[in-house]
Amino acid sequence: MATTPRKGKPFVWVSWLTGVLAGQEQCQWKGWFRSHFKYEKRVDGFDLAAWTADHDAMVRRRAEEFEATGHKVRQENENWCRVTGDSAILTLKPDIIASQGGMFTIADGKTGEASKKDWWQLLVYLMGIPLAWDTPNLRLVGELFYKTGDRVSVYQEELTKERRKEIAQLIRLFADPIAPKRVPSIPECGRCDIAECPDRMEEKPLAQVTTEF
Repeated sequence: MATTPRKGKPFVWVSWLTGVLAGQEQCQWKGWFRSHFKYEKRVDGFDLAAWTADHDAMVRRRAEEFEATGHKVRQENENWCRVTGDSAILTLKPDIIASQGGMFTIADGKTGEASKKDWWQLLVYLMGIPLAWDTPNLRLVGELFYKTGDRVSVYQEELTKERRKEIAQLIRLFADPIAPKRVPSIPECGRCDIAECPDRMEEKPLAQVTTEF
């Protein structure tokens, strides 16, 4: 598939924001490019089918636990929504939205180790869901649940004015017509699926040399 510009406003997926917000990714160009273009993805050997099966099973178990305690549960595709702003479209799809007594729990499952970007993802959900539903006074709490069984609550009070501003500024940066500078590095390039980046850095095998040690 050739690279083609997206039609309409730039499209921003929540997971493109979180690594930068958490300070774990430096290359903002990656999020900018994804927001402006449809593109051919690089094959990296990641077993998507196995990950999907593992993740889906974990989400089903957590949904059953919510239902067992009397919650009304919506899962994945039911939760797909978008916020159309002045500069971009923010798209959200949390794994579970469980409601009981007027309180909504936005829950997202992670198969890997806990990371600061997971916390930022829940903050984006807590910011975006009320906007998408046009319900500014919605009572929300976030939950991260992990394959290890660990659970972390994320509260609306953690979404401060400063953090809302930080999220909004990054969305606007991704939506800007002018691309930010590429910041390549071996770790980030190794996880990036943009095949045609001209500055990609590849990890090279260590040279075999004769030394005194």
